[in-house]
Amino acid sequence: MDLKSVEQVSSAGYRFPERPKDTRPATSRSRAHRRTRDPGELADAGNDAYWKNPAKQDEMWKDLVSKERRQVLQWEKTWGFLLKSDTLGGPKEEKHLPNNISFFSGSFPKTSNQIYGSRQLTPLGRDMSDTLLHIANFSTLLVCMVLKFPQIFVLMRAKCSTGISLNSLLLELIGFIVFITYQMYYDYPPPTYLEYPILIAQDVFLLLLILHYNGSLRQSLVYALLYPFRLWQLVGGWRLLTVERWIIDLAMSLCTFISAASKFAQLQCMWSSKDAGQVSALSWAMATYTCMARIYTTTVTTGDMQVLVRFVAMTLLNLWVLLTVIYYQQRRSSSSKKDD
Repeated sequence: MDLKSVEQVSSAGYRFPERPKDTRPATSRSRAHRRTRDPGELADAGNDAYWKNPAKQDEMWKDLVSKERRQVLQWEKTWGFLLKSDTLGGPKEEKHLPNNISFFSGSFPKTSNQIYGSRQLTPLGRDMSDTLLHIANFSTLLVCMVLKFPQIFVLMRAKCSTGISLNSLLLELIGFIVFITYQMYYDYPPPTYLEYPILIAQDVFLLLLILHYNGSLRQSLVYALLYPFRLWQLVGGWRLLTVERWIIDLAMSLCTFISAASKFAQLQCMWSSKDAGQVSALSWAMATYTCMARIYTTTVTTGDMQVLVRFVAMTLLNLWVLLTVIYYQQRRSSSSKKDD
């Protein structure tokens, strides 16, 4: 039985309309259309594959860098003659750059946007900077002229030298002598180290007092008689040794450690006795101020990194000694009040 001739009816008995004999419209895409995709979709898929494949990124980066290098070499071969010729085609004179170039600009301040600090280049800004420099130099000199006086007065009043480290004083003297030799070797401005001869003289007098109150009177007299000769011999021999630049630079590096060792010797003396004794807090406070002032003057005048490192280290150590002295003095005063 041929089913094609039978008309289709619904379950209710109604006949379906006859279908047209032409071809039915395609409801799905052809295979060729399925294979072709939107260029935007392809680009997105390519980007996703690129970001998910680090090896591909590395290869593309290497290819880009190698292309840039090849282009640079090709430009030098093709157009490199422009660097050696002027606008008329003649040979260009080479300009020799200076050996030493300042890190700071002569026309713009060394700040992030080159605006803050621009007024320092004006006459008023330069006058203010010079005024601050003079104030720092002269205040340091004036303070150093009386820096050891409070310590000397405390010793003379108490007639004993408990709490004061003799080794600390000797190391400090050596550090002062090396430092002033370094400053004179490089011909730095005298106001930057003018206080050190005064400090050396005060340390020598303080050394004699300590030896006297320790019962070494004869030894102190020998030091007093031989000090000028020994100092001249030491400074003269030191000047002969520091003819080479590397020797004085090495000595300056060691000078920082020697000066730091003098502060630690004083701290160790107080830690062992758990008492500040006759140590003057005022002298250490003035020493802290002079080191802070010297940080500013060194930055403005010479900018020597070794000197800056030394003053920064000495500022911190002097402050440490000062706080230790204040702590033990307050502890002693509180204990004496409890006893009363």
